[in-house]
Amino acid sequence: MNKKYFYVLLAALLFCSGCGNAGKESFGTEEFYSADREYPAQPFWGRDDIKKTDGGYYFWDSSKLYFWDKETKQGTIVCSALNCDHSGPYCSGYFGAYGDEYQFGYDFLGLEVYNGNLYTLGYEYKDDAMDFYAYRISMDGGRRDRMCYLFTREKDNNGGFGWVYSWVMIDGCYYGVFMDEDRDYGLSKVRLDGETTLVYDMSEMESPHLWIKGVGSDVYMEASWSDRETGDRVRQLKRYRTKTGETETVLEEFGSTDYCFLGEDHLYYVDAENKCFVIDLRTGEESLFAEGFSDISKISSDGNYLYFDDSYMLFVYDEAGNRVDAFAYSGTVLFGDEDYLFIKGTTEPGSETEIKPQEGESVQRNMWIMDKKQLGGEDRQWMRFDLGTVLTGG
Repeated sequence: MNKKYFYVLLAALLFCSGCGNAGKESFGTEEFYSADREYPAQPFWGRDDIKKTDGGYYFWDSSKLYFWDKETKQGTIVCSALNCDHSGPYCSGYFGAYGDEYQFGYDFLGLEVYNGNLYTLGYEYKDDAMDFYAYRISMDGGRRDRMCYLFTREKDNNGGFGWVYSWVMIDGCYYGVFMDEDRDYGLSKVRLDGETTLVYDMSEMESPHLWIKGVGSDVYMEASWSDRETGDRVRQLKRYRTKTGETETVLEEFGSTDYCFLGEDHLYYVDAENKCFVIDLRTGEESLFAEGFSDISKISSDGNYLYFDDSYMLFVYDEAGNRVDAFAYSGTVLFGDEDYLFIKGTTEPGSETEIKPQEGESVQRNMWIMDKKQLGGEDRQWMRFDLGTVLTGG
């Protein structure tokens, strides 16, 4: 049998296997992290683009799953096939759509680790819509199972499917804004066996919006809606406790551009004047943390530092409010954890401008990785990992 045909057939059988394969030996059983999201990193957008395990980091790039080894300081696509071009269903590291024969793909803005396996969102085309499911992936990428249905996105007026709503995984359950024609709008809890519960209902509110982040075993919800009497926009920060099922309001008037946590008890948010405030959630005490920024779009944190994205400058602060470091960057920041900082881009961080290809030219995009022990030092050394992604000017 032709080797390439064999791999295509094997991959197709794996993808069609569905939930009936749960529990097979090819999936791990060790919990790399507890179900309560004890790792401290709080990424910019609430969902994790990169995920740490005991051996290193998994992350997405251009429809491919990569692994960067902490010991060897080497990265690779999660594929062991010989002479593989990483572009079809026979490749264990390729997660793109395959055209008419394989009408599915993956949402590359989220990755979770639970019970020794990776989890992400996948979709399958259905007429003029996409059905989204939770998918389980073995650590070697060779096994993928569709676990449960999450939601459907209809094609919009421009022929696209719009933005996928935010989600997190806590204690083996998905929490997210999974809205379709069969569900009310709000925060839903979806177990891997498909059982779904609406835990915070916004369906009766006028023009509601919900964006979430997972912190420990809690889900924080940036909820906004229009007051029916005045028409004014109401924006609050709420907390849903997955252990008790209770929802409470943390901030009555939440007008920040973004927020994050350092630990579970201290909330940091940026107001309209680009000032950062910190709230001790145990006492309710609020104080000014840092100011002097020009245009903060996002903030994030790990176990030791806060990171402010201020017009493609990355400012780093410690818990006491001291500026530790600042440098220019271009591209996308991925927060691994307490040990390494990852930035996707065409130029090494510290450069003033990103290299953008002119018409007919091509520029290589890389992953730049720095040991965070160097933060605040005079000479940062960035490790360069070739992602194999070429940006071409048009």
